[in-house]
Amino acid sequence: MSATSANAMTLMLALWERGMDMTLDPANGGKVTVTPARLLTDEDRAAIRHHLPAIKRLLSVDYTDRPDGWQQDEGMPERVILVNKGALTDSCLFRTQGAAAAFLALIRHKYTSRQAFAAACAIEDGEHDPVRLEAIARANHH
Repeated sequence: MSATSANAMTLMLALWERGMDMTLDPANGGKVTVTPARLLTDEDRAAIRHHLPAIKRLLSVDYTDRPDGWQQDEGMPERVILVNKGALTDSCLFRTQGAAAAFLALIRHKYTSRQAFAAACAIEDGEHDPVRLEAIARANHH
């Protein structure tokens, strides 16, 4: 993943964590819309302008040729995506490709996405004891 794409993804995640959503409207000349716009700061607007080409690339990925279910993002191996009927419905961005792979392995072993995410984050933080990882995953069952 290029530094620009990583910085654009970080910006998009930061906005999402603050309650905003970004969409791309191909019918309107590829305009990127942030809602609710009233939450944007001047600094946010400047960062969006700076990363706009990468943001558009990230928002315009076509998933219609991808199978349904959780899978590793081909263009960003640290990211796992959930595709449903050709649409991106969820994603998780990890610091490492290994954590993304662990997440997918846990999903295949019938853990919930919440459990798999908790265990993969623990792996990123240095936990490798299978018994502890199992306990972490089970503690996040809701």
